[in-house]
Amino acid sequence: TGAIAGRDFDVLGFGVFLDNNVLFEMQTNPGAWSDLDDTVHRQDFDFPSHAMFTIRAMDRFFFKVGARYNQTFEDAPWLPLLGFSWEITPGFRFDLLAPQSVEFSIWPSASTGITIGGQIQGAEYHVHTAEALNQRANVRVQEAVAYLGLVQRVTDTFSFEARAGLVVAGDYKLSDGSVGFDYTDGTLRQAFYGEFSMGLNF
Repeated sequence: TGAIAGRDFDVLGFGVFLDNNVLFEMQTNPGAWSDLDDTVHRQDFDFPSHAMFTIRAMDRFFFKVGARYNQTFEDAPWLPLLGFSWEITPGFRFDLLAPQSVEFSIWPSASTGITIGGQIQGAEYHVHTAEALNQRANVRVQEAVAYLGLVQRVTDTFSFEARAGLVVAGDYKLSDGSVGFDYTDGTLRQAFYGEFSMGLNF
Protein backbone atom coordinates (compact mmCIF):
# COMPACT_ATOMS: atom_id res chain seq x y z
CA THR A 1 0.00 0.00 0.00
CA GLY A 2 1.03 3.62 -0.32
CA ALA A 3 1.62 5.99 2.55
CA ILE A 4 -1.43 6.45 4.74
CA ALA A 5 -2.56 9.94 5.66
CA GLY A 6 -5.10 10.82 8.28
CA ARG A 7 -5.92 14.49 8.47
CA ASP A 8 -8.37 16.25 10.79
CA PHE A 9 -9.61 19.41 9.10
CA ASP A 10 -10.71 20.90 12.39
CA VAL A 11 -12.45 20.18 15.66
CA LEU A 12 -15.96 21.60 15.67
CA GLY A 13 -18.23 21.58 18.66
CA PHE A 14 -20.13 23.41 21.32
CA GLY A 15 -21.21 23.11 24.95
CA VAL A 16 -24.21 24.55 26.72
CA PHE A 17 -25.42 24.43 30.33
CA LEU A 18 -29.01 23.21 30.35
CA ASP A 19 -29.22 24.18 34.02
CA ASN A 20 -26.79 24.66 36.91
CA ASN A 21 -26.14 20.91 37.13
CA VAL A 22 -26.26 19.67 33.52
CA LEU A 23 -23.79 20.39 30.71
CA PHE A 24 -24.44 19.16 27.15
CA GLU A 25 -21.55 18.94 24.65
CA MET A 26 -21.23 17.92 21.00
CA GLN A 27 -18.04 17.59 18.97
CA THR A 28 -17.07 16.36 15.48
CA ASN A 29 -13.67 15.91 13.83
CA PRO A 30 -14.18 15.96 10.04
CA GLY A 31 -11.16 14.67 8.15
CA ALA A 32 -9.70 12.72 5.23
CA TRP A 33 -8.50 9.20 6.05
CA SER A 34 -6.85 7.96 2.88
CA ASP A 35 -3.56 7.33 1.04
CA LEU A 36 -4.86 9.92 -1.49
CA ASP A 37 -3.60 7.64 -4.27
CA ASP A 38 -6.62 8.09 -6.54
CA THR A 39 -9.52 10.41 -7.20
CA VAL A 40 -11.07 11.37 -3.90
CA HIS A 41 -14.10 9.26 -3.01
CA ARG A 42 -16.71 9.76 -0.32
CA GLN A 43 -15.21 6.78 1.55
CA ASP A 44 -12.02 8.81 2.05
CA PHE A 45 -13.82 11.11 4.50
CA ASP A 46 -14.99 10.41 8.02
CA PHE A 47 -16.54 12.36 10.87
CA PRO A 48 -15.60 10.93 14.29
CA SER A 49 -18.08 12.57 16.66
CA HIS A 50 -19.59 12.41 20.13
CA ALA A 51 -22.37 13.91 22.20
CA MET A 52 -22.36 13.83 26.00
CA PHE A 53 -24.21 15.02 29.09
CA THR A 54 -22.21 15.84 32.24
CA ILE A 55 -24.45 15.76 35.31
CA ARG A 56 -23.47 17.04 38.76
CA ALA A 57 -24.40 14.43 41.36
CA MET A 58 -22.47 15.98 44.26
CA ASP A 59 -20.19 18.98 44.68
CA ARG A 60 -17.15 17.00 43.50
CA PHE A 61 -18.69 14.13 41.56
CA PHE A 62 -20.09 14.25 38.02
CA PHE A 63 -21.68 11.50 35.92
CA LYS A 64 -21.09 11.42 32.16
CA VAL A 65 -23.39 9.74 29.65
CA GLY A 66 -23.56 10.00 25.88
CA ALA A 67 -22.73 8.30 22.59
CA ARG A 68 -19.91 8.38 20.10
CA TYR A 69 -19.18 7.40 16.50
CA ASN A 70 -15.69 6.49 15.26
CA GLN A 71 -13.77 3.57 13.74
CA THR A 72 -11.80 2.47 16.83
CA PHE A 73 -13.70 -0.81 17.19
CA GLU A 74 -14.36 -2.71 13.96
CA ASP A 75 -17.75 -4.13 14.89
CA ALA A 76 -19.02 -1.16 16.90
CA PRO A 77 -18.65 2.25 15.24
CA TRP A 78 -21.51 3.48 17.45
CA LEU A 79 -21.11 2.99 21.19
CA PRO A 80 -22.50 4.56 24.37
CA LEU A 81 -20.19 6.64 26.55
CA LEU A 82 -20.43 6.11 30.30
CA GLY A 83 -18.17 7.56 32.96
CA PHE A 84 -17.58 10.01 35.75
CA SER A 85 -15.28 12.78 37.01
CA TRP A 86 -14.38 12.75 40.69
CA GLU A 87 -12.36 15.37 42.55
CA ILE A 88 -11.16 13.04 45.31
CA THR A 89 -9.55 15.86 47.26
CA PRO A 90 -8.93 19.47 46.21
CA GLY A 91 -6.33 19.36 43.44
CA PHE A 92 -6.52 15.59 42.81
CA ARG A 93 -8.99 14.24 40.21
CA PHE A 94 -9.91 10.93 38.60
CA ASP A 95 -11.70 10.73 35.23
CA LEU A 96 -13.10 7.61 33.58
CA LEU A 97 -14.90 7.49 30.25
CA ALA A 98 -15.64 3.94 29.08
CA PRO A 99 -14.76 2.47 26.69
CA GLN A 100 -12.01 4.87 25.69
CA SER A 101 -10.04 6.63 28.44
CA VAL A 102 -8.94 6.79 32.08
CA GLU A 103 -6.91 9.58 33.71
CA PHE A 104 -5.53 10.75 37.05
CA SER A 105 -4.63 14.42 37.36
CA ILE A 106 -2.95 16.61 39.96
CA TRP A 107 -3.61 20.36 39.99
CA PRO A 108 -0.97 22.30 41.96
CA SER A 109 -2.91 25.43 40.97
CA ALA A 110 -6.11 26.24 39.10
CA SER A 111 -4.09 26.92 35.93
CA THR A 112 -1.66 23.94 35.95
CA GLY A 113 -2.49 20.24 35.74
CA ILE A 114 -0.24 17.17 35.55
CA THR A 115 -1.95 14.13 34.04
CA ILE A 116 -1.23 10.42 33.75
CA GLY A 117 -3.56 8.15 31.87
CA GLY A 118 -4.37 5.80 29.07
CA GLN A 119 -6.69 5.67 26.10
CA ILE A 120 -7.76 3.43 23.24
CA GLN A 121 -7.90 5.10 19.85
CA GLY A 122 -8.09 4.08 16.22
CA ALA A 123 -9.23 4.87 12.71
CA GLU A 124 -10.02 3.33 9.33
CA TYR A 125 -8.02 4.46 6.28
CA HIS A 126 -9.02 3.90 2.65
CA VAL A 127 -6.07 2.81 0.50
CA HIS A 128 -5.07 1.05 -2.71
CA THR A 129 -3.66 -2.45 -2.67
CA ALA A 130 -0.75 -3.46 -4.91
CA GLU A 131 -0.79 -1.96 -8.41
CA ALA A 132 -1.26 -5.41 -9.91
CA LEU A 133 -4.65 -5.63 -8.19
CA ASN A 134 -5.45 -1.91 -8.25
CA GLN A 135 -8.33 -2.32 -5.84
CA ARG A 136 -9.42 -0.19 -2.95
CA ALA A 137 -9.24 -1.61 0.54
CA ASN A 138 -9.45 -0.53 4.17
CA VAL A 139 -6.69 -0.41 6.76
CA ARG A 140 -8.05 -0.40 10.30
CA VAL A 141 -5.67 0.58 13.10
CA GLN A 142 -6.33 0.35 16.83
CA GLU A 143 -3.84 1.27 19.56
CA ALA A 144 -3.65 1.56 23.33
CA VAL A 145 -1.66 4.55 24.58
CA ALA A 146 -0.20 5.36 28.01
CA TYR A 147 0.87 8.96 28.58
CA LEU A 148 2.10 11.66 30.93
CA GLY A 149 0.82 15.16 30.26
CA LEU A 150 0.76 18.82 31.21
CA VAL A 151 -2.20 21.19 31.01
CA GLN A 152 -1.39 24.89 31.34
CA ARG A 153 -3.71 27.89 31.23
CA VAL A 154 -1.43 30.77 30.21
CA THR A 155 -4.07 33.51 30.27
CA ASP A 156 -7.82 33.68 30.76
CA THR A 157 -8.26 33.05 27.02
CA PHE A 158 -5.28 30.85 26.03
CA SER A 159 -4.25 27.38 27.19
CA PHE A 160 -2.28 24.40 25.91
CA GLU A 161 -1.91 20.70 26.61
CA ALA A 162 1.10 18.46 25.87
CA ARG A 163 1.26 14.67 26.16
CA ALA A 164 4.08 12.18 25.71
CA GLY A 165 4.10 8.42 26.19
CA LEU A 166 4.05 5.05 24.48
CA VAL A 167 1.83 3.04 22.21
CA VAL A 168 1.85 -0.03 24.45
CA ALA A 169 -0.31 -2.34 22.30
CA GLY A 170 -2.22 -2.31 19.05
CA ASP A 171 -3.11 -4.12 15.86
CA TYR A 172 -3.95 -3.47 12.23
CA LYS A 173 -6.00 -5.21 9.55
CA LEU A 174 -6.08 -4.73 5.77
CA SER A 175 -9.29 -5.86 4.05
CA ASP A 176 -11.88 -4.68 1.54
CA GLY A 177 -14.69 -6.45 3.38
CA SER A 178 -15.48 -8.86 0.54
CA VAL A 179 -15.68 -12.64 0.88
CA GLY A 180 -12.45 -14.32 -0.18
CA PHE A 181 -10.27 -11.23 0.10
CA ASP A 182 -6.77 -12.27 1.20
CA TYR A 183 -6.54 -9.84 4.10
CA THR A 184 -3.46 -9.06 6.16
CA ASP A 185 -3.34 -8.36 9.87
CA GLY A 186 -0.79 -8.09 12.64
CA THR A 187 0.28 -6.33 15.82
CA LEU A 188 1.85 -2.90 16.19
CA ARG A 189 5.26 -2.43 17.78
CA GLN A 190 5.66 -0.25 20.82
CA ALA A 191 6.37 3.31 19.71
CA PHE A 192 6.63 6.88 20.99
CA TYR A 193 3.39 8.82 21.30
CA GLY A 194 3.20 12.62 21.42
CA GLU A 195 0.40 15.17 21.19
CA PHE A 196 0.21 18.94 21.51
CA SER A 197 -2.94 21.07 21.45
CA MET A 198 -3.89 24.68 22.10
CA GLY A 199 -7.16 26.26 23.14
CA LEU A 200 -8.68 29.72 22.81
CA ASN A 201 -11.69 30.94 24.76
CA PHE A 202 -13.80 33.82 23.43
